[in-house]
Amino acid sequence: MTPKGPRSERETVINFNEEEETATIWRASEVVYRRLMKLGYMPSQDNERSAVLEIPKRDVKLPRPKRAVSDAQRERLRKMKSQRQYPTLPILPSQACGLDDAKPE
Repeated sequence: MTPKGPRSERETVINFNEEEETATIWRASEVVYRRLMKLGYMPSQDNERSAVLEIPKRDVKLPRPKRAVSDAQRERLRKMKSQRQYPTLPILPSQACGLDDAKPE
């Protein structure tokens, strides 16, 4: 598959429903095509300008919106972070086992 046509028409359409366990991906984008091929998915239809792939629906990851944090929440988090105390591990006395401590024979 080679990219042809204007960049605005090189789109990707992901279609899945609740009944089937697979998602169908129609794509005309070379970038998406290479990425899916690299992940090991093979196209069921490969035309000159587009390809259709079927992948398990569980492999489709939808983006999650970022949480909106208010200024009050941000300040409270900043205070909590500055008050956080990290435990320190005690330093145990070392025993003579290094190369510098070896006695010449």
